[in-house]
Amino acid sequence: MTLGTFTSANMREFDEYRLGKSYRAGQSVVLSELYAEKVDSDADFNTVSWQAYRVVNGEPDFSQPVAVDGSFVMEESVAILFSSGSAGNRRISLVEAVLYEEPQITVEGNWSLSAGNENTYVTDDAITLDSRYAYPVVTYTWGAKSGSFVGDYYDSGTSGLNDLKVAYYTEENGVYYLHAVSREVSDFTMATDYRLVVYEISNIYGEKQYIYFEYTANGVNDTFFSVTDDEAGNGTMYDSGTLEEDTNGALLGAAASATGYLNAENYLDELLSAHFERRLQVCAFVLSAVS
Repeated sequence: MTLGTFTSANMREFDEYRLGKSYRAGQSVVLSELYAEKVDSDADFNTVSWQAYRVVNGEPDFSQPVAVDGSFVMEESVAILFSSGSAGNRRISLVEAVLYEEPQITVEGNWSLSAGNENTYVTDDAITLDSRYAYPVVTYTWGAKSGSFVGDYYDSGTSGLNDLKVAYYTEENGVYYLHAVSREVSDFTMATDYRLVVYEISNIYGEKQYIYFEYTANGVNDTFFSVTDDEAGNGTMYDSGTLEEDTNGALLGAAASATGYLNAENYLDELLSAHFERRLQVCAFVLSAVS
């Protein structure tokens, strides 16, 4: 995910990356492929020399050289110092080939991994349409990098989600649609039956994984109310809110107002508009009947 996926607005984010790649134990490491991927894809690898060093506590230890062939099986993390070119025009590149580590992810709240799925979380909490829900609070450590998804990313003093790293999908007729999260928010209104929130995590080598949170509405929020100028509730909305409950679970009354929309200056205009709209509908019916 990138900012350009959704918008051209500016956002600040600081990340540190190192040149390298992780491999699972027993996986083959081919140095020509690693060099082409991380250093120079057009280079003649026959002109490249290298020396490997052991990685200790996440850092190359240049006092501990290790002999590796052009292709070897990953058993321990190493840093490989590649050298190419001639004297006076030599290119030196340090690339790390490290043992893969699983990310450690912490999710606050009533979330658990879906059965048989290693990266999708579900909740037992009731989800209803028109209700507001907080985005999950997630922190993680992946190798040498730790991360979270809430902060002040726009120098406004208002915290919100990192909209470079968080997005969501909606689903319609089996098709998933990707959407950006709003800026400087930490919650959302459940406006569709299904929402799949996705978080992007990364390690210090820029490798990425995605974790998902499923929200599936199983009812309608009966406590939501709105004041409109249409019996079906499809007209201009003058006010809205959520009814609160008392300690016994009974709904409390709510005060609603249309003063923000109807006032001394526009009240007569609204009445005349509604009157002539009804007259025009009657005229249209009469003309239709005559013709």
